[in-house]
Amino acid sequence: MLFGYPIAATTENWLHDCLFEILTAIHTHLDDGVPLAKWPDIIPEAHRDALRNRTGLRDRVDAYHTAVSGLTPHERQQIAACLKQQNRIGQLCTCVEDCELLNQLPPQSHESIRSLFDFGFSLLTELGVRDRHYGKIYSATPYHVCPFCGSEDRKSVV
Repeated sequence: MLFGYPIAATTENWLHDCLFEILTAIHTHLDDGVPLAKWPDIIPEAHRDALRNRTGLRDRVDAYHTAVSGLTPHERQQIAACLKQQNRIGQLCTCVEDCELLNQLPPQSHESIRSLFDFGFSLLTELGVRDRHYGKIYSATPYHVCPFCGSEDRKSVV
């Protein structure tokens, strides 16, 4: 990245927020024994219509649930803590906080976590989230070039 951008630009990523809420619900279900909502009811209501027919996402959420169900409470807590750490963007960017890496988590969780987040990342383009996110970043930069690559031809995201 060539230069920073306002943390407010991260608010454009509603998909990230949805995944965080879904995974938090799974962990709460497992730790507290509360019933887990079925798909698509586990999706936050504000975005349920956009995601309800995303069977690839549903399948990966199910695989994650299955994987973490087989872990000890301590191992699940480690994953939940990592999820929270990785979402403290301001603290991570200012080096106030650090977070565990995937390879530091229980090995039996690696594939489901990787698959879920890789798939979620691919959805950013399909759902138009990436273009809106980059548009906010581009608009907030002092020089109207892409802060990631330096290209001046960013008209498609504004």
